Amino acid sequence: TGVHVKFPPEAFVRTRFQHARPIGFGILGRYTGTVFWNSEDHLGESNQVDLERPLAPSTLLRWSNSLTITQESDGWDRGTDLSLLHKLSPKSAVTLAGGVSGSSQPAWIAERHRVIVNYRRNVLRKWLFLEWEPGVHWDRQEDGGRKPVLEATIRAEILFIGAEPPRQDGGRDQP
Repeated sequence: TGVHVKFPPEAFVRTRFQHARPIGFGILGRYTGTVFWNSEDHLGESNQVDLERPLAPSTLLRWSNSLTITQESDGWDRGTDLSLLHKLSPKSAVTLAGGVSGSSQPAWIAERHRVIVNYRRNVLRKWLFLEWEPGVHWDRQEDGGRKPVLEATIRAEILFIGAEPPRQDGGRDQP
Protein backbone atom coordinates (compact mmCIF):
# COMPACT_ATOMS: atom_id res chain seq x y z
CA THR A 1 0.00 0.00 0.00
CA GLY A 2 1.14 3.55 -0.48
CA VAL A 3 0.59 6.99 -1.92
CA HIS A 4 2.20 8.48 -5.01
CA VAL A 5 3.04 12.02 -4.00
CA LYS A 6 1.77 14.09 -6.93
CA PHE A 7 -1.17 16.40 -7.56
CA PRO A 8 -3.72 15.06 -6.84
CA PRO A 9 -2.17 12.31 -4.64
CA GLU A 10 -2.74 8.75 -5.86
CA ALA A 11 -3.38 5.99 -3.30
CA PHE A 12 -2.66 2.37 -4.26
CA VAL A 13 -2.78 -1.20 -2.99
CA ARG A 14 -1.15 -4.12 -4.80
CA THR A 15 -0.15 -7.72 -4.38
CA ARG A 16 2.03 -9.80 -6.62
CA PHE A 17 3.06 -13.35 -7.37
CA GLN A 18 6.53 -14.05 -8.72
CA HIS A 19 8.10 -17.22 -10.08
CA ALA A 20 11.64 -17.61 -11.43
CA ARG A 21 13.20 -20.52 -13.29
CA PRO A 22 16.53 -21.09 -15.08
CA ILE A 23 15.87 -21.64 -18.80
CA GLY A 24 19.38 -22.40 -20.06
CA PHE A 25 22.52 -20.62 -21.34
CA GLY A 26 22.83 -18.84 -17.97
CA ILE A 27 19.45 -17.13 -18.49
CA LEU A 28 16.88 -16.83 -15.71
CA GLY A 29 13.22 -16.42 -16.71
CA ARG A 30 10.93 -14.63 -14.30
CA TYR A 31 7.13 -14.20 -14.38
CA THR A 32 5.41 -11.60 -12.20
CA GLY A 33 1.64 -11.27 -11.93
CA THR A 34 0.27 -8.23 -10.07
CA VAL A 35 -3.29 -7.35 -9.06
CA PHE A 36 -3.78 -3.75 -7.95
CA TRP A 37 -6.18 -0.95 -7.18
CA ASN A 38 -5.32 2.73 -7.38
CA SER A 39 -7.34 5.90 -7.14
CA GLU A 40 -6.62 6.84 -10.77
CA ASP A 41 -7.13 3.61 -12.77
CA HIS A 42 -9.10 1.64 -10.14
CA LEU A 43 -8.83 -2.18 -10.41
CA GLY A 44 -6.23 -3.66 -12.74
CA GLU A 45 -3.78 -6.45 -13.37
CA SER A 46 -0.35 -6.66 -14.89
CA ASN A 47 1.73 -9.53 -16.27
CA GLN A 48 5.48 -9.23 -16.75
CA VAL A 49 8.08 -11.61 -18.17
CA ASP A 50 11.78 -10.90 -17.58
CA LEU A 51 14.82 -12.62 -19.04
CA GLU A 52 18.01 -12.04 -17.04
CA ARG A 53 21.59 -12.96 -17.82
CA PRO A 54 24.67 -12.20 -15.71
CA LEU A 55 27.44 -10.53 -17.73
CA ALA A 56 29.94 -10.35 -14.85
CA PRO A 57 29.76 -11.12 -11.10
CA SER A 58 28.28 -7.65 -10.37
CA THR A 59 26.54 -6.92 -13.70
CA LEU A 60 23.22 -8.18 -15.07
CA LEU A 61 21.38 -7.67 -18.37
CA ARG A 62 17.56 -7.77 -18.12
CA TRP A 63 14.90 -7.69 -20.87
CA SER A 64 11.40 -7.01 -19.49
CA ASN A 65 8.06 -7.24 -21.29
CA SER A 66 4.71 -6.35 -19.73
CA LEU A 67 0.97 -6.23 -20.43
CA THR A 68 -1.40 -4.28 -18.15
CA ILE A 69 -5.14 -3.72 -18.19
CA THR A 70 -7.24 -1.53 -15.88
CA GLN A 71 -10.88 -0.56 -15.47
CA GLU A 72 -10.14 2.86 -16.98
CA SER A 73 -8.08 1.69 -20.00
CA ASP A 74 -9.44 1.14 -23.51
CA GLY A 75 -7.19 -1.87 -24.06
CA TRP A 76 -3.94 -3.43 -23.01
CA ASP A 77 -0.96 -1.22 -22.13
CA ARG A 78 2.29 -2.90 -23.11
CA GLY A 79 5.94 -2.13 -22.72
CA THR A 80 9.41 -3.49 -23.26
CA ASP A 81 12.63 -2.39 -21.52
CA LEU A 82 16.28 -3.36 -21.77
CA SER A 83 18.26 -2.72 -18.56
CA LEU A 84 21.88 -3.00 -17.52
CA LEU A 85 22.16 -3.38 -13.72
CA HIS A 86 25.44 -3.04 -11.83
CA LYS A 87 26.11 -3.58 -8.11
CA LEU A 88 28.43 -0.82 -6.88
CA SER A 89 28.75 -2.07 -3.28
CA PRO A 90 26.84 -4.33 -0.87
CA LYS A 91 24.48 -1.36 -0.23
CA SER A 92 24.15 0.36 -3.62
CA ALA A 93 23.48 -0.31 -7.29
CA VAL A 94 22.95 1.60 -10.53
CA THR A 95 20.73 0.76 -13.51
CA LEU A 96 20.75 2.15 -17.05
CA ALA A 97 17.54 1.35 -18.94
CA GLY A 98 15.72 2.22 -22.13
CA GLY A 99 12.26 1.23 -23.24
CA VAL A 100 9.20 1.67 -25.40
CA SER A 101 5.55 1.56 -24.31
CA GLY A 102 2.09 2.09 -25.73
CA SER A 103 -1.51 0.92 -25.77
CA SER A 104 -3.43 -1.55 -27.93
CA GLN A 105 -6.10 1.09 -28.65
CA PRO A 106 -6.60 2.58 -31.17
CA ALA A 107 -3.63 0.63 -32.61
CA TRP A 108 -0.36 -0.93 -31.43
CA ILE A 109 1.74 2.23 -31.74
CA ALA A 110 4.83 3.11 -29.69
CA GLU A 111 3.52 6.08 -27.69
CA ARG A 112 6.50 6.63 -25.38
CA HIS A 113 10.25 6.10 -25.62
CA ARG A 114 12.34 6.64 -22.50
CA VAL A 115 15.84 6.36 -21.06
CA ILE A 116 16.52 6.39 -17.31
CA VAL A 117 19.35 6.01 -14.83
CA ASN A 118 18.42 4.62 -11.41
CA TYR A 119 20.60 4.80 -8.29
CA ARG A 120 19.40 2.56 -5.43
CA ARG A 121 20.86 2.56 -1.92
CA ASN A 122 20.11 0.64 1.26
CA VAL A 123 19.79 3.12 4.16
CA LEU A 124 19.47 2.93 7.95
CA ARG A 125 18.00 -0.63 8.03
CA LYS A 126 18.52 -3.70 5.85
CA TRP A 127 14.90 -3.45 4.68
CA LEU A 128 14.82 0.26 3.73
CA PHE A 129 15.88 1.48 0.28
CA LEU A 130 15.95 4.89 -1.39
CA GLU A 131 16.09 5.41 -5.16
CA TRP A 132 16.79 8.40 -7.34
CA GLU A 133 15.77 8.03 -10.99
CA PRO A 134 16.43 10.84 -13.48
CA GLY A 135 15.50 10.27 -17.09
CA VAL A 136 14.08 11.60 -20.32
CA HIS A 137 11.02 10.47 -22.28
CA TRP A 138 9.63 11.24 -25.71
CA ASP A 139 5.83 11.00 -25.94
CA ARG A 140 4.22 10.70 -29.36
CA GLN A 141 2.37 13.90 -30.25
CA GLU A 142 -0.75 14.13 -32.42
CA ASP A 143 1.32 15.24 -35.44
CA GLY A 144 3.56 12.15 -35.01
CA GLY A 145 6.51 14.15 -33.70
CA ARG A 146 8.29 13.70 -30.39
CA LYS A 147 9.62 16.27 -27.95
CA PRO A 148 12.00 15.34 -25.08
CA VAL A 149 10.71 15.79 -21.53
CA LEU A 150 13.02 15.53 -18.50
CA GLU A 151 11.74 13.58 -15.51
CA ALA A 152 12.97 12.61 -12.05
CA THR A 153 11.59 10.22 -9.44
CA ILE A 154 12.56 9.76 -5.80
CA ARG A 155 11.29 6.52 -4.29
CA ALA A 156 11.40 4.90 -0.84
CA GLU A 157 10.85 1.14 -0.59
CA ILE A 158 10.36 -1.17 2.36
CA LEU A 159 11.23 -4.79 1.64
CA PHE A 160 9.31 -7.47 3.56
CA ILE A 161 11.03 -10.87 3.72
CA GLY A 162 9.68 -14.02 5.34
CA ALA A 163 11.23 -15.05 8.64
CA GLU A 164 12.55 -18.39 9.75
CA PRO A 165 10.24 -20.29 12.11
CA PRO A 166 11.12 -19.91 15.82
CA ARG A 167 13.59 -22.45 17.15
CA GLN A 168 12.10 -25.19 19.32
CA ASP A 169 15.04 -25.11 21.75
CA GLY A 170 14.43 -21.51 22.88
CA GLY A 171 17.23 -20.14 20.73
CA ARG A 172 20.08 -21.91 22.57
CA ASP A 173 22.71 -23.85 20.65
CA GLN A 174 22.64 -27.58 21.36
CA PRO A 175 25.90 -29.34 22.36
